[in-house]
Amino acid sequence: MCGDPGSGQAVSQSGGGRRTGEKAAWTLGWLGGFLWVLILSVVRLVQGSVASGMAGIALFAAAVSMIVVFAPWRHATVRQWKLMVPVYVTLFGSIVWAISTMGAGELGLGWGSAFLVLPCLIPLWTAGTKRWNDVNGPPGGS
Repeated sequence: MCGDPGSGQAVSQSGGGRRTGEKAAWTLGWLGGFLWVLILSVVRLVQGSVASGMAGIALFAAAVSMIVVFAPWRHATVRQWKLMVPVYVTLFGSIVWAISTMGAGELGLGWGSAFLVLPCLIPLWTAGTKRWNDVNGPPGGS
């Protein structure tokens, strides 16, 4: 806290507790999780599979929409697992799209590959029961 010259009141240096670090983690984390969809879409377009490539771009756009619309700070009283479900559905839809467009054999996938998805579900347990309003953020902001 520092004094605001002229008013005699203390002003927070953290920007009013905007929790920008948490917002960036939600947004950039999910975008990073969907980046492969955009890359594979461009690959499919370059290979001449326009329908498949455009479907992938549409999936990526849907993912970006879900990330923004279901951001926890927009629904501060809703448990985060409920906000994650639509994004996860889009993620699993993207996986189905990738397998259908490339073929499981070409991707080197077998039934055991389904277990590779399990670590992606960890946030449902670690942050799922929390609400945005449950925590006011760390004392130093961000």
